[in-house]
This record gives sequence, C-alpha cells and structure tokens, in this order.
Amino acid sequence: MSLKLCVLFTGGKDSMFAFHISKLVGHEIECISAVKPKSPDSMLYHSPGIEHLKIYEKAIGLPLFLYEGTGNEELDFEEMLKSIKLEYNIDGVATGAIDSDYQFIRFQLILRRLGLKMFAPLWHKDQEEYMRRLPKYGFKYIITKISALGIPHSLLGKEIDDKATENIINLSKKYGFNPAFEGGEAETMVLDAPLMRCKIDVKGNIIKSSEFEWYYSIYDINCLEKRQSTME
Repeated sequence: MSLKLCVLFTGGKDSMFAFHISKLVGHEIECISAVKPKSPDSMLYHSPGIEHLKIYEKAIGLPLFLYEGTGNEELDFEEMLKSIKLEYNIDGVATGAIDSDYQFIRFQLILRRLGLKMFAPLWHKDQEEYMRRLPKYGFKYIITKISALGIPHSLLGKEIDDKATENIINLSKKYGFNPAFEGGEAETMVLDAPLMRCKIDVKGNIIKSSEFEWYYSIYDINCLEKRQSTME
C-alpha cells in the first residue's frame, strides 16, 4: 500500500537511502524534515551540517520542514510531526535508522500516538553489505565529522568509494567502531545520488577539535544541475 510520507532527513547517507527506497517501492514523499537540536550533544538528532540542509530542497525537489528544537527532544519530535501531518496530511515517516533502539523506540511510540506509520528500510540490515551497496548504487558521499579512534581524518571531505568502504569496514573490525557509523562515530553528507536533481559541490577545511574528533568545515556549497537519473 502506498503511503504519503515525510522523510526524517539529515543529508547523510542513511536518510538519503531511506528517501530513495521509499520512492522506489511506490510511496509518495511530501517533504523532508529535521529537528534543529538545541544542544549539539543531542541523543536523538543530528546537528553537524544542519545549516546546509536547505540546499537539499533544490537537490531532491521537496520542501524542507525544519523545526527549531526547545531542548525537550521527544516533545519537539511530536510537535514537528503534528505540524507536518496538518500541513501535508501524511500517513507516516521514513527513517534511515539502522540499529539504534534508543532512537527507534522513542520515535515509534510518538508515531503511534499520532496515528502515523514508520517506514524504516534499513532497520537491522547487514551494515557491511549496506555500506558496500552505497557506492555501487551511485551514492556519492563524504565524511564531515569523525568522533572515534580508528577512522583516518584523511577521509574527511573525500568521496567514499569502494576502496574507502573496504578500508572503513576493515578498520571497524580492528578498532571496534560501527562500520555504518550508527553509534555516531562519524557523520556523512550525500553529494550525489540517483534521484537527486543536482549534484552538490562543497569546499571546506579539515579541523581538529580534540584528540579523536575532527570535522570538515564547509565554507562553500553549490548545487550543480544534472540530468535526473534512476537507481539501478
């Protein structure tokens, strides 16, 4: 059954993949959405790169619903969805959640209260296989933040291709971090994907903020037009 969905969106690989799968299985996507957390240490929401989310309205051709967080994170999520449901008459939300029970359970409880469904195409999927599929399916993304021992800061700002993916998987086994970064070990930003209408071009600098924390500080971002394609 086709649903009218809002995608919980960060601009990263997981939410972009969820957007693609939602479209490919026949769901109607009404908008993308995000809560701008009051604290950068939020347990539920992404804060890195949220200032660049607006460009995805053009990149994927959907309106962005950005909710200013108050600090009460579960209430913020509920109030955001109430507003989106009223404006877009959605049936549910799509999420790129993979393995975070903390986030998944809280979101699910709120959705049930609001009479909304959850579509989570990545939930409990094999994470190594998922990471390998991304470059094969035409997802071009970069790492914008690293917060774990074992992930080389030299990967920041560079496209994660097949070779880089295998390197990340091997390092995850050696150092014990999650290969898909589900534990917040790194943050990503998608620059191009099959259903994107334009390719995002960024320029930035690599910054070290602590012993194991590095980030890619973007100072220039543009959307370059391209022909729309379909996912193989």
